Amino acid sequence: MNKLNCDSCGGEIKPGEFMAVLAEYPTKEYVGRTDSIIKKWVKETDGVIYCRECFESKFEPN
Repeated sequence: MNKLNCDSCGGEIKPGEFMAVLAEYPTKEYVGRTDSIIKKWVKETDGVIYCRECFESKFEPN
């Protein structure tokens, strides 16, 4: 399985861990492994992937 990394801190997001994907809705269908699909989709839409800590620090009110 390919690794997914947080675009903010660079930390690895392991299977079963929380991740937030912010990207435009896909305009085409993707076929393949989930990690590969997410990487292609996020890259093609200039989206971002966040780990829990970075997502919470950026988007949760203080």
